[in-house]
Amino acid sequence: MPQQLVYSVAQLNRAIHGSIVRSVGSAGLVLVRGEVGSVRVSTLAPGRDMVFFTLREGEECLSCVSYGRSLHMLLTCDRQTGEVFEPARTIQEVLVPERRVICEGMIGTYTRKGMSLFQLNVHSVTDCGAGDRLRELRLLKDKLLKLGYFSEERKRPLPVNPQRVALVTSLKGAVIHDFLRNAEDRGLGFRLRLYPVRVQGEGAGLEMAQAIARAGREEGIEVVVLIRGGGSEDDLACFNDEALARAIFECPVPVLAGIGHEVDFSLADLTADVRASTPTKAAQMLWTPRQALEDEVREVADRARWAGLQLVARSSEALRQTGQMLRVLSPQNRWLEQQRQVEEVRRRLVVAGRRLCDKAQQDVSQLGQACARSLTLAGSLAGQEVATLSLQLRRAGTDLVHRQGLASDLCTRDLVRAGQDFVERRARAVERLRLEVEAVSPLGPLKRGFALIQDAEGHVVRSVQDVQPGAQVHMAVEDGTIAATVTDTRPREI
Repeated sequence: MPQQLVYSVAQLNRAIHGSIVRSVGSAGLVLVRGEVGSVRVSTLAPGRDMVFFTLREGEECLSCVSYGRSLHMLLTCDRQTGEVFEPARTIQEVLVPERRVICEGMIGTYTRKGMSLFQLNVHSVTDCGAGDRLRELRLLKDKLLKLGYFSEERKRPLPVNPQRVALVTSLKGAVIHDFLRNAEDRGLGFRLRLYPVRVQGEGAGLEMAQAIARAGREEGIEVVVLIRGGGSEDDLACFNDEALARAIFECPVPVLAGIGHEVDFSLADLTADVRASTPTKAAQMLWTPRQALEDEVREVADRARWAGLQLVARSSEALRQTGQMLRVLSPQNRWLEQQRQVEEVRRRLVVAGRRLCDKAQQDVSQLGQACARSLTLAGSLAGQEVATLSLQLRRAGTDLVHRQGLASDLCTRDLVRAGQDFVERRARAVERLRLEVEAVSPLGPLKRGFALIQDAEGHVVRSVQDVQPGAQVHMAVEDGTIAATVTDTRPREI
């Protein structure tokens, strides 16, 4: 009879442990479905927790434990769905009593109070319902992504302070009241078209999709707003409906989604043209605060008033400079200036003629004195020769004076003729300038019988639309103004 192997207790425990690891699961890993029973957390040190819980199925019960790296994996990711949680979940969020879950881990054995036991060392927990739902959601999300539902290039901006808004939400709850309360103090007035729908439960997604389609077809609607307050994942599951995402994608006007809280994301949020973190934020994104609009209007009015004052100041300065220029170019002033120039030329001509005559007389006097001196020096000459010489000298002096006089007369006539030509040219230029000024002068039409009409504020009346019966007007004519009262206005028939 062969001798049987005798195990020690420790050897048998190790053999059982190895046998279980080799025969259960795949590569030492095992998936177990069950209902969460009791949960107990033991703190080994600050930041180092150890979780003990049980999985139940009817009367059967499996002990489970998680700690260290396994516990960190359990709280930060779901190995079955591939989902990563940032920030990490809490133990209370993952292990909810009576919730059906799938646990992934390794079977291990241990001794407690002299008893050999085995347990499941867990490093991943998946909600049974959530696992299938998340996989389906991921597949749908990938499908819509390929169809361009989430493309930023196709998304449209919201209209600024829209006047007609379609609101798709439930009549129940505080969300609609919060939205309306925030909208009251914003914008410049608007019309809200309400589409009441269910926002959770089976069929709610299709109901919201149909409401959005109707709102998009309504004439005049500028934006569609889809809002719902916070809730659990199950409550918000209807916002992951494919029909709802399609209705948002095909809506002809921008869609603003404000669903749940800031951390909640759904396919409706991803498809909408603009996402608001909360329903209250949606109202704030649609309309500018009324006080800010009033401040902006006042600022624009102040800038316009300042610009008007600057324009008036510049126009007044330009008018003053134009008046000075017109006074300088006035025909009367030009005529007086030409007359002063002619008078100056005439005065210079007279002075020049007098100087020529004085010079001729001076030359004759000097010649006579020279003759007298010559007669004195030639006293010994014969009287006949002296008389002859004196006669010749007198004749020569007379001829010289006569020639100088003729030259002076010719020079005077030339100067006078040149002055007259200059004056005539200047007069013709002044006359041309006078005609040009009269052609553009506003007084020209008045001389031809027309009148310039101004209202009580001094504005020129260009149309019958500028005055009303009973208005006081002033009519400027050539020699004055006429005050009148408008009794009737009749547009000219064309």
